[in-house]
Amino acid sequence: MKKNNRRVFLALVVLIVLILFHPINNYYNADDKEKHQINNISIIKLLKQTNKNNEHPRLMMGKSDIERIKTYINNDKFVNQQYNNLKNKAEKIINEPPVRYDLTDGVRLLSISRKALDRLLTLGLLYNITGEEIYAKRGWIELETICDLNPDRISFSFYDWHPQHFLDTAEMTTAAAIGYDWLYNYLNENQRNEVREAIYTKGVKEGLDAYVKKDSWTKSDNNWNAVCYSGIAIGALAIGGDNERYEKDAGAFLEIAINKISGFLSQYTLNGGWFEGANYWDYATTYCAYFISSLDSSLKTDYEITKGKDFEKAGDFLIYMTGPKAVFNYADSLQWKIKTPVMVWLASKFNNSEYLWYYKSIVSTSDTSPMSIIWYNDKINESKVKQEDMYFPGIEVAVMHTNILNNDDTFLAFKAGKNGLSHSDLDLGTFVYDTLGERWFEDLGSEDYNVKGYWNMGDDGLRWTYYRKRAEGHNTLVINGDKGKPDQNVKADTKIQSFISGKKKSVATLHLTDAYMPKVSSFTRTFTLLKSEKKVYIEDIIRSANKLSIEWNAHTTADVKISLDKRSATLYKNGKKIFVNLKSPNKAFFYIQKINSKDKLFKPDIDNQFICNNLIINVNTSDNAMILVEISQ
Repeated sequence: MKKNNRRVFLALVVLIVLILFHPINNYYNADDKEKHQINNISIIKLLKQTNKNNEHPRLMMGKSDIERIKTYINNDKFVNQQYNNLKNKAEKIINEPPVRYDLTDGVRLLSISRKALDRLLTLGLLYNITGEEIYAKRGWIELETICDLNPDRISFSFYDWHPQHFLDTAEMTTAAAIGYDWLYNYLNENQRNEVREAIYTKGVKEGLDAYVKKDSWTKSDNNWNAVCYSGIAIGALAIGGDNERYEKDAGAFLEIAINKISGFLSQYTLNGGWFEGANYWDYATTYCAYFISSLDSSLKTDYEITKGKDFEKAGDFLIYMTGPKAVFNYADSLQWKIKTPVMVWLASKFNNSEYLWYYKSIVSTSDTSPMSIIWYNDKINESKVKQEDMYFPGIEVAVMHTNILNNDDTFLAFKAGKNGLSHSDLDLGTFVYDTLGERWFEDLGSEDYNVKGYWNMGDDGLRWTYYRKRAEGHNTLVINGDKGKPDQNVKADTKIQSFISGKKKSVATLHLTDAYMPKVSSFTRTFTLLKSEKKVYIEDIIRSANKLSIEWNAHTTADVKISLDKRSATLYKNGKKIFVNLKSPNKAFFYIQKINSKDKLFKPDIDNQFICNNLIINVNTSDNAMILVEISQ
């Protein structure tokens, strides 16, 4: 018996050894083996093999891409228009001074990093397309400035890229990497050496040091992860194969970044949903695209980090989150339409005609972006999405449309989900509503990021004292509210328990009990959109053994007139109007509260100003309540 046990034990040991030391890469064909080894040595080896004799450009585009773009400019009306707009933009940049080191809000260098990146993308692309040195000459002025090589160092000193706020460093590293790579054939050897050294010392080395020290961004699961790992990795790809001094550290960071971004992409939920909202979806997805497209162009592989993930459907999120007036701007997002060229990359990467349709539908004839030109693929024909509504499980957001991306669309968007996440508000149950080309009920968006305690998101965090971040500042309920405390449970986790999409009617029910426990035993909110009639019904059913003081809120910048019986309201905006009727309960009434910056908790040092109107219903009950509101044209 003991001999048998020993044999079993030895067999297990042999099996474990085989598993541990059997090369994973044998799963690939021999020809592909090199492309799928993810370690610092193999990455740099592949970078050198793919870009013999230090070939540049290689970030997001190569020589063949430049020739392809030239063909598009001559033969494709859309690209030709974007190109001409880009040249007009470059003419303005040429006559502007380079950026200066300036923490514009007292905290961040970020706006400077972004300006430098935008300029170098614009000038670098035009130099490669036209060969005209006027673009390269002005691009070098920008590049030497951010690399602290400007002869006038008193006025244009960039002693670092502000690693204290590492997004600044990541974006400036991207800017310098693009400048180095896209202007490479214009620069002399001394200039190349100096820029490489700046990218290494101010970017790549700072990234590795932060990783070793386990700085907070290195462990994050939010947009910081995507931007910081991608931005520094792009710097590593730019210089990694060009000088032995940088190979070890560049390879090390690339190995880390490939694995980290692979994990990050797994967080996009079914249908491409993103928990941080539309603005940070754009930010994170754009930097992932910068990095992945740079892997594709410089290594001819992305190590399959996008394969088999819901990230392939990331563009669905932006399409469906966009109403006729603006996106559903929850989670510190801005109320605008997002004209992001990352939709062009997603269209090309995943052969998705709907994403290209979105981009061409949303941009105007005066818009331009270098990346929309680089990422464009004329083999993809745009086509409109086939369904109007979408539910994003995991993040628990849903939207309903009657005619998506058209001005006559009626758009209803709402959310459940979790409180306490990155950039989140106490907003479970909130909604926005667009019709007649206007936003009638809206999310008030972000507060100034630098106000006291804004990032304190604990149970008693100061973030929850600011009106824009509280439930009372959203289009949802406040139940037995205490002005000194959070008005939803900070760690609540709620679900959309049913979502039924139809051509004539769509209905969704949100189970929001956890946001208000123990005040309530049950709370559901049901949204119904009658598509032909363009009517919306919002029904709240609250059950409790306690006395309840319920406040129903809906924020609008429209003018509001309450009827004499206070059971209906008419909203007026830009010569248009909609009607809001209180169907239940019978003894409740509408009233309007004007929200002014000095009356509520907004940024404390701004002048008193009108923010919006809040259409309110108050319901007091000893146990249960049902509130039903109808919105119509």
